[in-house]
Amino acid sequence: KLPRCFFTMHVDGMPLGTIVFELCADICPKTCENFMYLCTGEKGCGSQGKLLTYKGSSFHRIVKSFMIQGGDFTHGTGIGGESIYGGVFADENFILKHDQKYLLSMANRGPNTNGSQFFITTEACPHLDNSHVVFGHVVEGERFIDQVERTSVDSDHKPYSDIRIMDCGIMPGFGLEVPPVLPILPPVLQLSRIVPPSVISDPNVIPLLQEAVPMEATVQVPDIVPGNGDKKKKKRKKKKITLDSSDGS
Repeated sequence: KLPRCFFTMHVDGMPLGTIVFELCADICPKTCENFMYLCTGEKGCGSQGKLLTYKGSSFHRIVKSFMIQGGDFTHGTGIGGESIYGGVFADENFILKHDQKYLLSMANRGPNTNGSQFFITTEACPHLDNSHVVFGHVVEGERFIDQVERTSVDSDHKPYSDIRIMDCGIMPGFGLEVPPVLPILPPVLQLSRIVPPSVISDPNVIPLLQEAVPMEATVQVPDIVPGNGDKKKKKRKKKKITLDSSDGS
């Protein structure tokens, strides 16, 4: 059973609703662990002296027909935030693609700069594949995302309304059951840590189990520069707008 997290959303101090995410902890365990602990806040304070939690933070950037972005709990502008691992951490893999709306993906400042900022797609965004890590999707509350997307914004995509995560955490029954982050090992050795030896030794079962283990993807970062600070890019088509967790918007 995959873990699920929730955001209880308010707009301008008024309750909006609850968004529930299912996290792909079987594919991106480290990225999901970071998100889950930022939902619970149980890791204490980070290097910037702020509690490591999404609770009380805002959605600071909204681009219609593209995505809504949040997770900067230190500044609230898009220049801050940090991971539970201290600062930033590497891209885990690019197995999942930005091929539909309501996907949960990491914002970054370039390769291997994941912190706490994330975005939720409101359209397919294939130009972000292989540069941003998709690690979950929305399973409840899609209509609330649609409402947030329709919020009026300024020329830098900053919403005029205060869109805030008033509470967050783990859904009951969908706890912190994150698979341990293991070193890269041959498939059979990986399987031996999660499957009984009696099953591993069955030659008829091994090929099936190996197919079920997501392997590391070969990463090839495209020649794009994440960010929306470049004003010359404003005439591009909507789906060419890119993500940045330090754009200051």
